[in-house]
Amino acid sequence: MATLLEKINLLVGATAHDLVNRALKAQNVAVLTEQIRRLGESRDQVDETISSVEADLRIEKDKNAGLVETIATKKARAKTLKDAGKTSQAAILVKEYMDKETSLGKSTAAITDMEKELETLRQAGMMIDAKKSELESALSDVERALKIAKTKNTTVKNLDQVAKLLEEDSGPNIGEWAEREKVKADVRLEQAMAKHGHLLKAEDDPDVAAELANL
Repeated sequence: MATLLEKINLLVGATAHDLVNRALKAQNVAVLTEQIRRLGESRDQVDETISSVEADLRIEKDKNAGLVETIATKKARAKTLKDAGKTSQAAILVKEYMDKETSLGKSTAAITDMEKELETLRQAGMMIDAKKSELESALSDVERALKIAKTKNTTVKNLDQVAKLLEEDSGPNIGEWAEREKVKADVRLEQAMAKHGHLLKAEDDPDVAAELANL
């Protein structure tokens, strides 16, 4: 999972602005289409991993429920034996359900870890979807700009020129595209933090906690 998340961080970290500039420099949208393809592959990997973790989680929850039931049964039986004066037999059951309680603790911790892992994977999926949508929009606009430039026997080399060409071709609303691309990443980051900020606990990282204290 760590490797998958590292890969996703690299993919979503590539800004549309930089990718578009590279595409314009080469006068070819291949860099954008390749990034979109990689994002699609990563989304498939995330979905497969989510399905696998969900299956393991169901199994662990069934195991957990079985342990809870077994412990309750053994505990009740041990009390009955104790009340009947059968201390030795009761002690055996106590030892058995105490061992089960240890297993239950491990199972409960495993469930918590898997639920956190699922939350992280779902967040990663959302980030991929947002980035893929952003790049698909950028790809469409860049392809249009390149076609327009070709008909005018000129070239476009940066976002400002893309926006200008599209504005001239389609009206002032398209002219806002470049500015939108600059703010989309910050908006998505704030949304992700608002929804998933609980995954980032300062106390888990002393350096982060110290930095926060000094802000």
